[in-house]
Amino acid sequence: MADAAELDFVNRALTLLVKELASALPDKGGDPDDEELRKHERDAARLMPVAVREGLARAPWPSATRTAVLKKPADQPDYAPALALAVFKVPNDFVRLVRVHGDCNANWRGSEIVARDQATLTIDYVAMLRLSELIYDAALFAYLATHLAFLLARPLTDARTVQAQLFDLREQEFRRSWGSSLGQQRGGFLPLSSVDRRADSVFDPDQERRFR
Repeated sequence: MADAAELDFVNRALTLLVKELASALPDKGGDPDDEELRKHERDAARLMPVAVREGLARAPWPSATRTAVLKKPADQPDYAPALALAVFKVPNDFVRLVRVHGDCNANWRGSEIVARDQATLTIDYVAMLRLSELIYDAALFAYLATHLAFLLARPLTDARTVQAQLFDLREQEFRRSWGSSLGQQRGGFLPLSSVDRRADSVFDPDQERRFR
């Protein structure tokens, strides 16, 4: 059963979608009927974790950043000891790397971080948080809900205007939320250059599909 934060999140996304549909497709009679609305609700519940993960992966959000001490596992790949390297598994809630503590020449690749051979590795990373945790960062919460609304509009082939409008709105919310996050940022986080620069792009459904 969805909690209050999840219901708020889905309702925000659906409100944005319905508003844009009514504005862009007046010939369809404005608001969707009950059957269409239920379909949108089902799609929203299905796409909610996708929207959150994609949105969190886009920037090193301070409010979603956590610190973890990774321990070198006993079963290292054959090449690792020979090259004086250690392969560390990232946490289960890992979304993207923010920072590796110390001078260890680390490289992140998927679910692993390869670094100089050592017993432990301390990292800061963006975590896949519950919406009940993310709701305290209002700007980020709003951006993620707008991203969900955009994902809901993408399959609507007769609503390219809606897609474009929600794309623009999503990018506005991204810039606002990232600007708010910069005010929270502590020393040592990745610079703005580490952010996905799609905020500067022009809406192109085919281009958007390539990012999936």
